[in-house]
Amino acid sequence: MLWLKNGYNGAYLSMMTVLTHRELNYFKVWHNSSPMKSGAWRTQLIKFVGTFFHMFLFNPETIE
Repeated sequence: MLWLKNGYNGAYLSMMTVLTHRELNYFKVWHNSSPMKSGAWRTQLIKFVGTFFHMFLFNPETIE
């Protein structure tokens, strides 16, 4: 499972690098606010991250 760990870390780091300062501030606000205030935003983020990792991790080319 080493490839999975390295692939996950690499994808996470590259995704975080792509985020701009403004988006990181949004993330801080989302992280610190209550689920009721940011429920829709949180759902969108989970969907995006889930889709991103699903495409990355279950792509046959990455499982070699």
